[in-house]
Amino acid sequence: MTERKEDQRIVENKYRYILIAGARANQLLLGAHPKVTISAKKKTFIALEEIKQGKVVVTFPGAEETPVELK
Repeated sequence: MTERKEDQRIVENKYRYILIAGARANQLLLGAHPKVTISAKKKTFIALEEIKQGKVVVTFPGAEETPVELK
């Protein structure tokens, strides 16, 4: 299995994986401090490594506030 496929298993699907990586790369471009130390300079590679190492926490607004009724 390739390294990218292993990274994607951390996130439930590849589309969410890309959205999270893109959002984190944007934060890095806007001046956020990297949560990992790697030799890569590109913000996208840093974001992908942060996800791989589990350093990125994703929260979805309203996810816990809206109870779901099971019938």
